[in-house]
Amino acid sequence: MTASLLNHADQLVMWIGVAEILFALCWLYPRGKRLLFGMQIIVFPLLTIAAIVADPTSIQAPFNPLTFNSALWVLSIVGFSLSKDVPSAKSCKRKRG
Repeated sequence: MTASLLNHADQLVMWIGVAEILFALCWLYPRGKRLLFGMQIIVFPLLTIAAIVADPTSIQAPFNPLTFNSALWVLSIVGFSLSKDVPSAKSCKRKRG
């Protein structure tokens, strides 16, 4: 029974890693950054809570999940609020001279 659970846990960790890589590759696509920031605003607090629930003693570490994910959450909020004002070459207006 235990070997079966470990096998499933290994597969789950592998698929979570694949999903994380795919999410990171989405950042390379030039459009849709606002959506990605919005997703991070939702996900970072959930990850923080999950990390603390999984190992409550980790909050005592110097680089704990609470401080790290809080900083990333604030940066996501800043990115989300600034992403609507980013200029693009698509909206560039030029005159032929």
